Amino acid sequence: MRTETRQLMTADDVLELGGKTGAQYEVVEGEPREMPPTGGEHGGIEIEAGFLLRQYVKDHPIGRVFAGEVLCRLKRNPDTARAADVGFIRNERLPEGRLPVGPIEGAPDLVVEIVSPNDAADEVQEKISQWVEAGAAVVWSLYPRRRGVVIWRATGASPELRGDAEVDAEPVLPGFRCKARELFGD
Repeated sequence: MRTETRQLMTADDVLELGGKTGAQYEVVEGEPREMPPTGGEHGGIEIEAGFLLRQYVKDHPIGRVFAGEVLCRLKRNPDTARAADVGFIRNERLPEGRLPVGPIEGAPDLVVEIVSPNDAADEVQEKISQWVEAGAAVVWSLYPRRRGVVIWRATGASPELRGDAEVDAEPVLPGFRCKARELFGD
């Protein structure tokens, strides 16, 4: 009987694969996971959240904001690398103060996860848990259909915030505040 062994992939491998196929991938425990393209609403929310964070960071130059499904290596051997819709990393974690050309090493300090209509609840929870376990101090999960935000920290999750409820990013972005509806462009 022949045993089939599969080659485990790294974050660098899936970036290279994506460059060849045009698809986007994450990698979990060395196994690639193709990511479906996002829709217009998702992209619009990415811009809104990224813009609000960028405004804060422009006035408080303590790090860098990025967006667009950026791959972050959370673990090595085997690699787990997840894509952040929007993220923030403190300056002291950035080599030469710049974002890397390849995957970001480690979890961002703040991650924004936009939950798409076809995302399975258990997969969303797995990803949020991986961000927090890898060191993200704050994860915002945004639910476009409900216009709700849940803030995750190592200590647990907030109740869902909607409308004029205040969203913060403590302790990552001291003093940052916005209304939940602003993250959706409302």
